[in-house]
Amino acid sequence: DEMTTLHKLSESLITSAETDEQFSELKLYPNPVSSGHSILYLPIENITNNLTINLIDLQGNVIEEIFNGINDGKNINYKINTNNLSTGIYFVVIDLNGKKELRKLIVN
Repeated sequence: DEMTTLHKLSESLITSAETDEQFSELKLYPNPVSSGHSILYLPIENITNNLTINLIDLQGNVIEEIFNGINDGKNINYKINTNNLSTGIYFVVIDLNGKKELRKLIVN
């Protein structure tokens, strides 16, 4: 069922990054979002990193790959287009040099 899938997904994604300084100032706004887009603010300025950001649904399916590559240390804001998303709960998964963080995004 969806709750079991979500629980397994969250267990596998949340690592030591829960207390990692790199994620301490991470913000996702607006949240909830009605239409348009949300902005993921990831303050990793002046540092080059392997970075992957995905938007996933409750079943763990990747809905959108927001970024996948080497962050240049200059871009700290990532736009998440929500115009084509159905109302519901999604997750933004951030993988920064192998450390993962999961943030909930609500679309109204």
